[in-house]
Amino acid sequence: MGCWNWSKFARELVKECFNSYLISDEAVVNILYDEIENQQVRRVVTVCKRIFEENKKPKIFYEILKRAIEGNAEATSAQNEHNIYHNLAKLRPVWVTTNADTHIHHFAKPEVFSPEKPFRNPTNLKRDTVYHIHGSLMNDDFVGMVFSLEEYVKRYNEENFRNFLRNLFSNWTVLFLGYGLNEVELLQFLKTNDGIDLPEKNSRFVLKGYNSHENARYSYDQWYYKSLGIEIIPFNKEVSIENYTSYDLQIPITRDWIDQLRINTRLLESTKLQIDETFQNPTQEESEHVLRIVRNDATMAQYFHKRLVETSSPLKWFDILKENGLLLMTKISNERNFRLPDLVIANFLKNCQNQLKNEDKSIDELIQILDKNAEIVNSSILEVK
Repeated sequence: MGCWNWSKFARELVKECFNSYLISDEAVVNILYDEIENQQVRRVVTVCKRIFEENKKPKIFYEILKRAIEGNAEATSAQNEHNIYHNLAKLRPVWVTTNADTHIHHFAKPEVFSPEKPFRNPTNLKRDTVYHIHGSLMNDDFVGMVFSLEEYVKRYNEENFRNFLRNLFSNWTVLFLGYGLNEVELLQFLKTNDGIDLPEKNSRFVLKGYNSHENARYSYDQWYYKSLGIEIIPFNKEVSIENYTSYDLQIPITRDWIDQLRINTRLLESTKLQIDETFQNPTQEESEHVLRIVRNDATMAQYFHKRLVETSSPLKWFDILKENGLLLMTKISNERNFRLPDLVIANFLKNCQNQLKNEDKSIDELIQILDKNAEIVNSSILEVK
């Protein structure tokens, strides 16, 4: 994604503290850098955050954070096949992230935990939803953000939050991606505190890469992760695949898994059923949900196109598609990550026109759309396969 790792983020915080004369003693700076080298990043972030707050400059911390998670525009594009979210979205998972960035919002509806606004239903997790358990920068108020040790302890003792985690680890198969030992230690916190019993069944996995000479490291990690009830799925980081870094090898690996799951499970059928049910009663929430699915899945997009052209109630979808900018055709639409094919738009609008005439309703709004698309709209009848 092009985002900074935690070590770089911590280094930038230390550098800013020194450059802003909030730390004047170079010996202290060196201690903080040594802490980073010794994998005590969370401790350094906690110290720097406290320094900014005590000097009444908390916004500096979040300005650096915004730079850290901005990412690379091409890497974070929803249509980039090297974007791991692009592949995982096809599984329609429940997403849970400790990250504050919003890159995943192309693929899932966000819910952000904060003490003032806890998760609405912590025991009923929804697919195609991303739960930000440590806050998110989608809002500028920074409410609910978790970075310091004090904030970690407070968050993991909140009952609503613990109910959420209890349900997650008891009822779902969990795959950790991009997590190091420091992050997974959160499970240790849960396991050693009353209130959350992690099930014994083997339903927690971490995908982790190793070089060929790291057998000892792999053995060590196995022992530690096993104590948390997590099974390592190892992969060889030295495998050479064009256009993929060693870290990005997770992308072709997960893509293969997804292809197999879509073939050998009822995932496709259940998704089609959800689309069918939404066409029967396209509420705002459910229709937005379906659009999010088809944006990220070409197979489901084709099925959606077919249903859109054939629906007997096209007017129920007119406002929804218009609000999402999906009724303008290629020659006049802005560049978009997702759009409807021109012939689908043409036949859908014709369907709307016929229903309006049959029901003797005003067609002014429809005419405005048709006028914009006039050079392309014709009497073609689309056969969607």
